[in-house]
Amino acid sequence: MSINVRSKGASGEREFCDWLFTSGLVSRTPDRNLEQVRAGGIDVIPEDHPFAYEVKRVEKITYFTTYDKWWMKARIDCQPLGREPVVAHRKNRGDWMFLVSLESLLAVKGSYAILKSVAFTKYAQKRIAGYDG
Repeated sequence: MSINVRSKGASGEREFCDWLFTSGLVSRTPDRNLEQVRAGGIDVIPEDHPFAYEVKRVEKITYFTTYDKWWMKARIDCQPLGREPVVAHRKNRGDWMFLVSLESLLAVKGSYAILKSVAFTKYAQKRIAGYDG
């Protein structure tokens, strides 16, 4: 992986952590999971939160092939954490978009829905309010 790709990923993770705070979904800006650089895993794991986030900053997306790969990785990486996987992604100058589990929305295992940031914020507020960690 080139330095530019790694740098862009780290920058995207920091931007996303800031977005979580400014959107009101966390009480303080969460830290990036720096262990994932060495060992793999989820990018952002906020405290007292039902979600663990895989964060992607990409310009070109080959939609379902890319989404399916991202979703599979997030599901696998979240299993040991006992958290619900969420993939947060955005293009340059674009808004954050989210892949969330259809299991929590419609009781459909293994699939995901794509939500815009406004819809995700409302969805997350309800899930966080009912989370007892």
